Amino acid sequence: MCIRDRSTWEGDENKYNFGFDRIFGPETRQVDVFNFAAKPLIDNVMQGYNGTIFAYGQTSCGKTFTMEGPNIHDSEYKGIIPVSYTHLRAHETPEHLVCRLLLEKKK
Repeated sequence: MCIRDRSTWEGDENKYNFGFDRIFGPETRQVDVFNFAAKPLIDNVMQGYNGTIFAYGQTSCGKTFTMEGPNIHDSEYKGIIPVSYTHLRAHETPEHLVCRLLLEKKK
């Protein structure tokens, strides 16, 4: 990925540089995150490439909200996983086998 923005944080006598392709604010819609981060990857997967969508961050930073969404029955609030599945099913052809896998978090 191309890193366009750089942020610097200094602490504990060390200097850390972080690069971001894009930063989404709290007003960002779920579909905007999907269109930027997931849709191009899923389209490439449908062409035969491997792809992974990985959410990483500290506790309560929005990983579950982004990946699952707060309400999968409301199209405005579906996360990347349900929207990705819908996108895959809409573009499925006889040449494609879409494997359906349910992952469950264990507490």
